[in-house]
Amino acid sequence: MSARASAAPGLRVVPPARNGPFPPTLPDSIALVGRDGDVERVRAAIDAETRLVSIVGPGGVGKTRLAAEVGHQVWSGAGGSVLFVSLTFVTEADRVPEAIAAAAGWELADGAPAVSQLARRLDGAATLIVLDNCEQIDALGELVAELVDAWPTTSLLATSRRTLGLAREQVVALEPLPLPRPDDPWREIAANPAVTALVGMVARRTPNYTVTRQNASALAELCVRLDGLPLAIELAAARLHLFSPTELLDVLDRRFDVLHVE
Repeated sequence: MSARASAAPGLRVVPPARNGPFPPTLPDSIALVGRDGDVERVRAAIDAETRLVSIVGPGGVGKTRLAAEVGHQVWSGAGGSVLFVSLTFVTEADRVPEAIAAAAGWELADGAPAVSQLARRLDGAATLIVLDNCEQIDALGELVAELVDAWPTTSLLATSRRTLGLAREQVVALEPLPLPRPDDPWREIAANPAVTALVGMVARRTPNYTVTRQNASALAELCVRLDGLPLAIELAAARLHLFSPTELLDVLDRRFDVLHVE
């Protein structure tokens, strides 16, 4: 029986493809460089039947990518149902059930409790639901606790800049990528995860782009300036087909000079 056939009626199964509810550019193996240990930590929590796992970290650190990768692994490994729910534009906790229903392609009836309706639609299916970008929703913890209680066979994976504040919540803190040192030997710089991610992203536009003795120090300094944040590294990579690493560092310096007050 296929994963789609075994899912609860009306529940849309997320395939490991780019045209599903997961963000269309994810997962990205280059963007996940250096994240193997983080993927394993989240997977271990979910595989241990932890009902609520939160990936917590600063903006741009790669929480969504990590959650998407875990979701794809859960789907492809167990054939279970996985639903990705973006809460980017949701600011009130009582609108979250509506967002979940919309992501699943359901409509909620007026009058009946939304959580109860969602619980009935799941119909006991083993499911992972990813709630992405939770940080802007106040009082979300209470609703999430209600969802966990209503869905005994469902695990929730949240991404947020802050914890939900629940005792049952297992928090996986996501840190920026390890930073290189610009004065390290160039081969050590080339092996650094932040530099590896940066160079891999540049190579998508500029084939055969690589770390050399000539550019290693500047690439390392660029990753340091970007604090090892994957999103910032990705944005910088999009400019490195136009600028050398040294030129891009100079551009960054001049941008900060504009903010300098004499």
